[in-house]
Amino acid sequence: MRNQSRFRLVARAGASRSELKEFHFNDEDGVSLRSELCEARLFVRLKNFPDTNDEPNSSYFDQRRSAEYSIQIEITFFEDYNGDEVLFGNDFDRKLRLPPGASIGLSIVQYMIDPTLEADISSSQPWAYSPALTTMNVVKVSSPSQPHTPGSFIPRDDIPADDLPVSQTRGRYYATRQKREEYKFKKGVRYCFDFFNGYLSFKDFAILLPGFRVQVLGYWDGDPLRYILKARGPRDEKERVFLIVEFNLVTVDDSDHEDGDVATNAASENDEID
Repeated sequence: MRNQSRFRLVARAGASRSELKEFHFNDEDGVSLRSELCEARLFVRLKNFPDTNDEPNSSYFDQRRSAEYSIQIEITFFEDYNGDEVLFGNDFDRKLRLPPGASIGLSIVQYMIDPTLEADISSSQPWAYSPALTTMNVVKVSSPSQPHTPGSFIPRDDIPADDLPVSQTRGRYYATRQKREEYKFKKGVRYCFDFFNGYLSFKDFAILLPGFRVQVLGYWDGDPLRYILKARGPRDEKERVFLIVEFNLVTVDDSDHEDGDVATNAASENDEID
């Protein structure tokens, strides 16, 4: 098994696959992105990693203690999309080395965590995507003209009553494609998404599901872990990507470590996103 002390974690983000740049996670200034499809601000927080002020943890985890990480997105679309078109998930460039029981782990996720998840983890280019409308843990809808502090903590859904009956949870209400297609992500409106969970530990390089724990380094072939927010479309169409955040491990020399630090943010001061 690989020695995790030989690696450090690097994060990159961008509005397309070809334009990813390194950035500091746990930076409360976030990352600004803009393309012909949207403008967005991205905040990535990882538990047990120091922030840009060398604090041992982001204050985010004082309020959301069970989370191991958070990908918070504030986005304004430049055209309308229905609730089944905007997808969030992962894909990979080549076949994965899967641990025993991987299919069981996927079934656990689809049954207990996200019934709207669609995936093919055994193909030559594995993927797993869900509608953002149902997979995001928290959604807030607001007008760009409303007062707003970028990256502010979103304790719970804040969605107009017309879009979500009070008696229904968002995931259950929009569980069917028909219902999702009735929802509209409107251009010019600010949507704040927070995706978080306790199932992936970046500090320990481990997947943590109920009754299922995997040390990632034992199966890692060098491919990055990539989260993508994009629009659904036929495979022969040009991909419409809103944003990408990508995590990868880079090898380091013993001289790069201080006091046995296992994994640190490797963003270069000269290669950052504003």
